[in-house]
Amino acid sequence: MILDEYGDAAPCPPYYAAPVKKAAHPMDTQVGGDHYKTKGLQPLEAVYMNYGLAGLEAAVFTKVNKYFRDKSGMEKKLEDCKKAQHVLQIFQEKLEAEIAKEKFEESYNRNR
Repeated sequence: MILDEYGDAAPCPPYYAAPVKKAAHPMDTQVGGDHYKTKGLQPLEAVYMNYGLAGLEAAVFTKVNKYFRDKSGMEKKLEDCKKAQHVLQIFQEKLEAEIAKEKFEESYNRNR
């Protein structure tokens, strides 16, 4: 057992840092199979390219609405919930990117 400077049990030596697991990119994962992930262009990417954030907002709404409409059972509801969360992660990522782009453009135009 390793003790810290106060004589209490330390979980690990102070020089050891636990490895940080980086979260997978939302577009690199898929909930409920791999039928979209194996394609060149995922449907949500096409939705975003054609309709922007409004298209992703609609996709989030659709997934959440499906959760409440589905009468299948708890396991299916859980899968629908995970799918909605996945779409929401993609929406959040795109929204953050658009905010960053706006801020960059504002600062660029201000400094011209």
